[in-house]
Amino acid sequence: MNNLLKEFEEAMPYPTLRDYQLEYCQMQHEAQEQNKNFLNILPTGMGKTVAAYWASYKAWKEKSRCIILVPVRQLATELLREFPKHLPMVNVLRDTGADREERQENGLDYKSADVILMTTERLMAVFNSPAQRSEILTNVKYCVFDEIHKI
Repeated sequence: MNNLLKEFEEAMPYPTLRDYQLEYCQMQHEAQEQNKNFLNILPTGMGKTVAAYWASYKAWKEKSRCIILVPVRQLATELLREFPKHLPMVNVLRDTGADREERQENGLDYKSADVILMTTERLMAVFNSPAQRSEILTNVKYCVFDEIHKI
């Protein structure tokens, strides 16, 4: 296990991560080092979200950015609520297309975000806008599809 993964395990609020979770995090890390993609498929309730936390932690440590794509706004809201319990040091921004006023009221911006929770529909809008592409996708190193079977 690499040092970054050990740090991640210590940062997580669980007594320990399960062996298979550490194994797929290590496999994800190795794939990324080789500039390859990584697809993690596990049954419901097996802790796949740990992979999203791992990519987010790596983005935070590397001063890059992670986008977590979700099929519906409710899942982005749930993840936004859960992130501080798992990785309180990571700055998370929700962008589902209906969050602009809330972000402005709370002083949140893309520049300070380590992680952006986004619906796939919103990402398509970003792709179609050169200004948004430039602002939002700058420095993105990791992209995680949560609940990919629903997209």
